[in-house]
Amino acid sequence: MIRFSRDTIRRISADGPDMTHLAIFRRRRLELSALAEAMFANLPPGERVLAAVSGGGDSMALWALINPPAALRDRLVIGHVHHGTEPHAGRARDFVLRHGEDLEQRVVVSRIQVLRAREKAIGFEAAAREERYRALERIADRVNASRLLSGHTFDDLAETLLINLSRGAGSAGLAGIRPQRGRWFRPLLCYRRDQLRSFLAGIRWPYLDDPANLDENYTRVRVRNRLLPVFAELFGEGAVENVGRAAVNLQDVDDALDAEAERAYRSALIRSTVRWLSIDASALDRYFDEMVVRILRRALAHARGCPPAEVTLDRKARSRLLSAVRSPASGQRVYMHGVSVLAGRNIVFSGWGEDDACAFAPPGELELGDGSRVIARGQPMDPGARSRVNENDRPGYDERLDADALGARVLFRPWRIGDRFVPLGHETGDVRVTRRLRRAARERTGPLWVMEAEDGRIAWVLGERIAAPFRITGRTRTTWSFRYLPPR
Repeated sequence: MIRFSRDTIRRISADGPDMTHLAIFRRRRLELSALAEAMFANLPPGERVLAAVSGGGDSMALWALINPPAALRDRLVIGHVHHGTEPHAGRARDFVLRHGEDLEQRVVVSRIQVLRAREKAIGFEAAAREERYRALERIADRVNASRLLSGHTFDDLAETLLINLSRGAGSAGLAGIRPQRGRWFRPLLCYRRDQLRSFLAGIRWPYLDDPANLDENYTRVRVRNRLLPVFAELFGEGAVENVGRAAVNLQDVDDALDAEAERAYRSALIRSTVRWLSIDASALDRYFDEMVVRILRRALAHARGCPPAEVTLDRKARSRLLSAVRSPASGQRVYMHGVSVLAGRNIVFSGWGEDDACAFAPPGELELGDGSRVIARGQPMDPGARSRVNENDRPGYDERLDADALGARVLFRPWRIGDRFVPLGHETGDVRVTRRLRRAARERTGPLWVMEAEDGRIAWVLGERIAAPFRITGRTRTTWSFRYLPPR
């Protein structure tokens, strides 16, 4: 059986509970109390552990090993996902609920539906896995679980490497399943499936056999039932463990590439604010495609406001991103994971969209999502106001507009493709709103915000001059004075 290296255990322990039980189990075999002690250790008050249980042998072994003493019973929640694949799904749900009643353990069930379009794009297995993880994450949020456990085994690790190898995966895919990623822990990765079945038989702990495990329409079932036995027959029983060991070795390679990708990402970074950044496209030329994808994943994660591990890129997405970076067309834009990627000499990632619009009724102060601020003050028009300019005013940052033309409420929203306005001094026709113009390069930081008047017209592009129809004239009675303070 494999041993996880001390460095691996140290990395895991730094981000979560003490995972040295991976080595402890290696020496002591499977013990009912050791895993529970490890996973509940140092759990902050009010937080819980969520164990994903399908009713199959692996997850039921996890339940047996994680089952806490009565004093900690309310700190564990069992999460079960109903896949809608009757009749087994209903039978599994009832089985898990009954077992929870017998143990006086809380069970939360979530039913999912695999979208046909997603199933067609990536297959039922992958689509169901996506929905299953989303459902379990939602359950965890609902019950305040900071640690989520799944019953993946060493066999799953070996199967995943072979499946990903057949698909031409990079080092991240070949590294397979991690013992810990984010708040997910997989404490049974060092055990074979047969070991867990023997363990369950020894303690007379029930489990269900999922008929899907015999359905060879699924890739994993074919690998499990056909390919792995051939490996064992041709190369000996140790061959399967060697496949899993290779995945563990590749995890160290993957970690090294990730560390270099982080360094390269920071080196290529030009400027960034909340959910927005730009990177130097030429800085990526020296790297091979796998490294570029890792760098771009970090940029996407920053624009989404999430960890890089949560940004998954299939082959099509990787190809689109690489194409945009390696040979960008003029003004080429790619949308991915809710992020707009504008290719060019500098690659701009923006996670801002229509949902980030802010309604505002002057006067007062408004803080926009990227940390920039707008301060508005109203004042009646007085003779000579048009000609008086405060010497500290900066065009584009300190602007005055006709209050009647503007209306009582305005809307600040991120720029979108197709925006046009008539800037002051350009009354001959409207122009496209772009990121260029007046602002110096050092000031083009963060999303580009526009201010819509109450009637929906663009009255001001923050950092640029106001739109001509909203300028102060001899008929102006009241003005709104706006000051724009960019993000620091």
